[in-house]
Amino acid sequence: MSYHPKVIAEIKAAPIGSLGVRLGRWAVYLDMPVTKIALATGATRQSVYNWMKGGEVFVAYRPVVEQVITILQSSKTSEEAWKKLCTQFNLQP
Repeated sequence: MSYHPKVIAEIKAAPIGSLGVRLGRWAVYLDMPVTKIALATGATRQSVYNWMKGGEVFVAYRPVVEQVITILQSSKTSEEAWKKLCTQFNLQP
């Protein structure tokens, strides 16, 4: 399922320097569902959306968000990224 154009515009409008915005841009690029990112990070979908739009990623989540970004960057498709996330975080595909 693709991201709503409004969400994409909000992510693109957010300052690039934040960890959450980097996550958002990679998620949109690969069309990685927020629900899967939320499962991998242990956060709520709403928290992930807030991060993607420039909200602060709490310190406790930063290491896992950085790992997710690294996996997204090294993947060619959302399916490939999801398989890597499942392996990394011991999730069921």
